[in-house]
Amino acid sequence: MLGMAGGDGSQALVAAVTARHGIPFVVVPAGTRNHFARDLGVGTGVVGSLAAFVDGVDVRVDMAEVNGRVLVNNAS
Repeated sequence: MLGMAGGDGSQALVAAVTARHGIPFVVVPAGTRNHFARDLGVGTGVVGSLAAFVDGVDVRVDMAEVNGRVLVNNAS
């Protein structure tokens, strides 16, 4: 399992690495808007999101690459 504290852009990069290696990824919101974390239901609190390391729920998220930039689609 790998967790990363950061904003949406950083989260997308780490999500791509974990997807490539087939390991779980925990989103720890620490950016400006944290759209990805909010849409996943994690919220925006760093401390509250740390519970996912113990009792997190698996959620599959679509990923794509556009012009060399990884995008995560958690709305569909």
